[in-house]
Amino acid sequence: MNPDPRRPSCRVLGAELWALLRGARTLRVVHGESMEPTLVAGDVLWIDTQVSGLPELGSLVLIQDPQEPTRDMVKRVRSHGEASFSVSSDDPTQGRDSRQFGSLRLTHLRGRVVGVWSSEGLKIPGSS
Repeated sequence: MNPDPRRPSCRVLGAELWALLRGARTLRVVHGESMEPTLVAGDVLWIDTQVSGLPELGSLVLIQDPQEPTRDMVKRVRSHGEASFSVSSDDPTQGRDSRQFGSLRLTHLRGRVVGVWSSEGLKIPGSS
């Protein structure tokens, strides 16, 4: 029986747990509807907080809200320039994104989503 390539192995889960314990990962719970259908309220996100450089186009990122600095948001990276990037909501009728607040500096980047725990189980962004 071949293991399901979409499901992480025990070794990967162990490494992720170790990263969480040493602070290289954090967990966040989704609130709101701006990232539906990709993310829904109640999903738990695994966030890689050890990021550097511009995030990959299409990736899900945790950013500091530029209009409310004490609040974080999860958005999708849509474009980037030399030292900035733009994000969007998956549901453009919900929430705020770069259409309202413009491009972001790297200082706004808090992390990259590396896993989503939903009612369907653990999903790894970018895997099919």
